[in-house]
Amino acid sequence: MYKSTPDYFVKNKKYEKMGLATRLIHAGNEPDQEFGGVAPAINLSTTYAQPAPGEPTVFEYARCGNPTRAMFERNLASMEKGKYAFATSSGMASHVTIMQMLNHGDHILCVDDVYGGVQRYLRKILSPQSGIELSLVDFNDMDTFKKSI
Repeated sequence: MYKSTPDYFVKNKKYEKMGLATRLIHAGNEPDQEFGGVAPAINLSTTYAQPAPGEPTVFEYARCGNPTRAMFERNLASMEKGKYAFATSSGMASHVTIMQMLNHGDHILCVDDVYGGVQRYLRKILSPQSGIELSLVDFNDMDTFKKSI
């Protein structure tokens, strides 16, 4: 059993020098250790056993991660020759996760025809509540784009 997410990603070391096709097929897709299944099982559990209360191992609650997502993340990390990868359940979840890394006073330069949900989030929630400046710019107008940078 793995004690942390980094422990799980260490398994990708054996694929580092292999070609892309091999990494795509094998990284994160090893046969099941308990039953030997060669197709990754979809894990539907929402909660995971802990050695003691408040002492999770790799997984504690599905929203924070699960074996199925971890296999995908390992495969993605190997494909991109990265150490780790992080997957979210949707584009908006990914967007909000990244935006949480910004600080008061930062400035976002965003294409003006970005997905409507992203634009509403930036204009009505993030910018007014965080002090993060926002510029929505037509990226097809190269002069305006360059001046905005």
